[in-house]
Amino acid sequence: LTGQLVTKNFQDYRSRSTGDYMSWYISDVSQAEKLGFDNFFNLCAEILSFTTAAAMLFYYHWSLLVAAFVVASAIFLSSKKMEGHMQSQSEIVSGSMELFSERIKELISGLFLLRSFGLASLFKQESKKESESLEEAKRTYTRYQNKSDVGMSIIQTVGNFSTTGLMFLLIFKGIL
Repeated sequence: LTGQLVTKNFQDYRSRSTGDYMSWYISDVSQAEKLGFDNFFNLCAEILSFTTAAAMLFYYHWSLLVAAFVVASAIFLSSKKMEGHMQSQSEIVSGSMELFSERIKELISGLFLLRSFGLASLFKQESKKESESLEEAKRTYTRYQNKSDVGMSIIQTVGNFSTTGLMFLLIFKGIL
C-alpha cells in the first residue's frame, strides 16, 4: 500500500480523501496480522512437530516417514493454494471497506441537505444498503475462510488415517 501511494501522481492521490487511505491502512494491517503472524507461528509449531514426528517415524520404519512426508506435502501445497485465494478475498473486502467509507462520507456530507428536503429516510435507506453490501463482502470472505479450514482439516484427517493405517499394517505383518 505504501508503495502504491508513493508512486501515485498528484491528481490520482488527491482523488481520494485521507480517510480512505487510513481505512486502507487499518484494514490491510488487520488482515496482515490475521494472515501473517498467525500463519508464521503456526508454521513454526508445525515444523517442530513434524521434525520430532519424522525422527520417531524413521526410528520405527522408513515407510512411515515416507507416508508422513507425502501427507505433509499435500497439506503444504493445499495451504499455499488456499492462501492465494484468501489473499484475493481479502483484497475484495478491503476494496469494499474503501467503497463503504467513501459512500458513507458522501451520505453524511449531504445529510443536512436531505433533511432540508424531508428526505432523511433516503439517508437511512442508503446507509443500510451500503452497510449490507460491506457485510456481504465480509460474509463471503468468512465463508471462504471456513471452507478453507474445513478442506485443510479433511486433508489432515485423511493423512492421519493413512499413516495410522500403514502403521497398523506394519504391526500386523510383524515388521514393527
